[in-house]
Amino acid sequence: MRACMPRSLMPIVAVALVLAVAWPARAATPACEPPNVLILLDVSGSMNAADKPDGKYAAAIAAIDAVVGAFDDAVRFGLMVFPDPDEGAGYCGVTTTLAVPPALHAGDAVRAFLFPDGIAFFGGPQAHFDTPMKQALDAVGTLDALRDPSRASHVLLVTDGMQDCCRKGDYDGDPDCLPGRGTLDPVEAAENRADLADAVARLAGRGLGVFVVGFGRGVDAPALNGMAVAAGTARDGCDPDGTDPAAPDACFHPAGTSGELLDALSAIVAVVGEEVCNGLDDDCDGAIDEGLEIPCEGACGRHARRCVDGAYGPCEPVGPPAICLPNRD
Repeated sequence: MRACMPRSLMPIVAVALVLAVAWPARAATPACEPPNVLILLDVSGSMNAADKPDGKYAAAIAAIDAVVGAFDDAVRFGLMVFPDPDEGAGYCGVTTTLAVPPALHAGDAVRAFLFPDGIAFFGGPQAHFDTPMKQALDAVGTLDALRDPSRASHVLLVTDGMQDCCRKGDYDGDPDCLPGRGTLDPVEAAENRADLADAVARLAGRGLGVFVVGFGRGVDAPALNGMAVAAGTARDGCDPDGTDPAAPDACFHPAGTSGELLDALSAIVAVVGEEVCNGLDDDCDGAIDEGLEIPCEGACGRHARRCVDGAYGPCEPVGPPAICLPNRD
């Protein structure tokens, strides 16, 4: 049985449905196939138990259900959760076995896995589940389901926190938390942020579009900003150095309520047909990887990594030659 949609979400669901109707028809050619969108959902303990109706998990699955239902005739949705409840008893275990492989009309399968009344319900977040975000992103990079050369593939990360494997299952030998405490070690947290950005950059380099959504006010804004920038999906005019999870100029997509989350998901899914660096004609305009670049640090003038043959190249000057005056200090 499908769970009832909260009334507060209904107006936004209507917007999502309008967007779905407006989705442009994609030509049935190898270069213009419906895209894959893998929803990578944080189910750590901070998302709240599945039987808590006003918790973040209940709000998140309602928004996911709505957006998948609105777009699943045009987008091949898939689902992966982290940590995986069947790997290492939760904690920070991950797997490459998808909860729902990407496919059109995947709404029923997504609902059956996420909702407590679903026939394949996985049990929901548990108190001992940590947040192996980096491990999950690394696992995504190995998935054959996202390596289909005939279509674009994207990852839609939804998280409410930060990289945290204090209990067990961390990806390196350095403890995430201070000895004898449940508090993250600031030095290790900074290293985790850099590793998360590197993990996303590797996915982007393979042609995977990664969109980052921070749900709730406890997210690690520096980490999520860095990931969005590394992915090349940062929001226009954002502040990559921002530290406020609720800042309007965040590079990631911030969401503090059910409605804001659905709004963010709908906006992202509505643009996954745009061009990404993967060697395909994603927007079906007859050109491949046109105009795609990621800004980077350069000695003088504007520099960027340009997309060539489905991959971002080295950092190099772009635009007209810069006139660089010597430093007279």
